[in-house]
Amino acid sequence: RWSKAIDCLKVYLNQSGGQSEVEVAKARDLFVRLSLKLAEISYENDDLKQAINLLNEALSERPDFIPAGTFLVKILLEQGDKKAAKKTALKVFLRAPHLSSLDAMRDTRDDNDGQFISYATKQAQQSDRPNDGLLAVVQFALRAGIWASSAQLIEQITEHYVGQHE
Repeated sequence: RWSKAIDCLKVYLNQSGGQSEVEVAKARDLFVRLSLKLAEISYENDDLKQAINLLNEALSERPDFIPAGTFLVKILLEQGDKKAAKKTALKVFLRAPHLSSLDAMRDTRDDNDGQFISYATKQAQQSDRPNDGLLAVVQFALRAGIWASSAQLIEQITEHYVGQHE
């Protein structure tokens, strides 16, 4: 009865008024997590269209829900839709800069690690949370063994952070 639960949550989320912000946030969180779980089941049953629809619905409710975004990128890449995967990965990273969303973005690109770090740094600076984005790029650079980029990015984060708190 999971699909009925999803339908009930959709109705609840589309109602106007009467609900507290906390109730709506809880319902939204339940909706996106349930959508992800149903997408995983659909994927396992080779119903990729349904999985994609569920993941898109989850992301329309919470564009910063990294597990749905990274899973959608994976499916799009498996289907050979690299353009849609790139667009989705960038959108998720800009809304939710994190190493996981950065890794999904990396999977869509053909750059070498140095080129990717340069590209990702520019995107991180434009993200909703630039310091988090730059920190994810630092983690990626450290993992790739590119120490100079890591040091420069840490310096950028520090300068940005200090500038905000003076």
